[in-house]
Amino acid sequence: MNLGHALSQYKNVLLIDLDPQFNLSQYLLGYKNYQYIIREKIPTIRELLEEGNDDIPIRPVTDYILQVPDNKNLHIICSKLELYRTMQTVNNACSILENKLKPIINNFDCIILDCPPTMSTISEAAFYISDYILIPIMAEYLYDRIAFVI
Repeated sequence: MNLGHALSQYKNVLLIDLDPQFNLSQYLLGYKNYQYIIREKIPTIRELLEEGNDDIPIRPVTDYILQVPDNKNLHIICSKLELYRTMQTVNNACSILENKLKPIINNFDCIILDCPPTMSTISEAAFYISDYILIPIMAEYLYDRIAFVI
């Protein structure tokens, strides 16, 4: 979220929340806006990956993209909890993501795929279609004393 927000000061950015915990979606849009999206059944990444199944209509990818309030350069494709089921059953996630993003790739200077902290077929697809992979880690405290055992 912070990286996308910082880049949006200079670039047109799309964030795609591929995590069923949907933290990026909720933090970026705020609780009330996110609840509105769920209540009004605005399509999320889950529907994009499941198009054609379970009576989910096929839509242009632009139907999934929301502009973040108060930031004309920052956009998001939201996630939701039900994505966890899709992560276990989706076939061809790589092809789906790649084919859906192709028509809009030139509309954005940067597209950031926010993956869950665990590996899944969706994470693997995101890695495959990405130009770069950034893996954030939590730095451990470096002790000032090192014990050597001889």
